[in-house]
Amino acid sequence: MKYIFPKQLQSVAALAFIAVLIILQHIVQVPLAVISEWELLHCSQDEIYIVENPSVFAVLCGKEKEENTRRAYMCMNGQPRLAGLMVLELLAKSGTRVYYAGDLDPEGILIAQKLSRYYKGEFHYWHMETEDYEKCKSEEVISPKRMKILERIRDDRLKPVVERIKAYGTAGYQEMLMEETK
Repeated sequence: MKYIFPKQLQSVAALAFIAVLIILQHIVQVPLAVISEWELLHCSQDEIYIVENPSVFAVLCGKEKEENTRRAYMCMNGQPRLAGLMVLELLAKSGTRVYYAGDLDPEGILIAQKLSRYYKGEFHYWHMETEDYEKCKSEEVISPKRMKILERIRDDRLKPVVERIKAYGTAGYQEMLMEETK
């Protein structure tokens, strides 16, 4: 189904259409052009759960619809892009708590640290503890080049899981924690 709005109503109509989809608990991909017009963004319960991987995001949204709860989710889809960073700025302005979960590999840990530093509000790591790593570690050996990325982690909250990753030398993937992320 395609929706066409007159040019002067496109922005307002797009925002209204997105709001309706959100109310109906549909997954929505919002274009950067629309986000750039927003001044504020609120989430139910003043919190949002952000994940790195689209497959995890889809499962969480599916569980949410099944259980008919009102938790807000967002997917960064790997490295944060401008639209995602703009959403974080809007969420900080509204006092939203962020819970972030990413892969427990060097790149995922680095992304988490960067987001924590970037976000101007209350930020929590979600399922990024040593116990989570134990549950989701794979057999994939991390190359020495990738292991060097872990030297850039300075956040004390991430250091225990970084030490565990160094000890095992393998990556952990959040898809393996699907049952835990409720």
